[in-house]
Amino acid sequence: MTTSAPFKSDFALLDVKAGRKALAKRIAKGERIPVVIRGTICGQWSRDDGTSIEFEIGVSSVEEVKPA
Repeated sequence: MTTSAPFKSDFALLDVKAGRKALAKRIAKGERIPVVIRGTICGQWSRDDGTSIEFEIGVSSVEEVKPA
């Protein structure tokens, strides 16, 4: 069962190791790639800048979603 989180975000950073060059080429061509990212918020990455705080996410999986 999932529930809505009591916090909101409109972006995330993803550190890509394997497949990074091929992904960079796709992005350079203007492709937008829908994905589902699963992970765990495991630490605070930055200090509060008055607008937001960045958090570290340990990614357990990334799945590319095929457009319908």
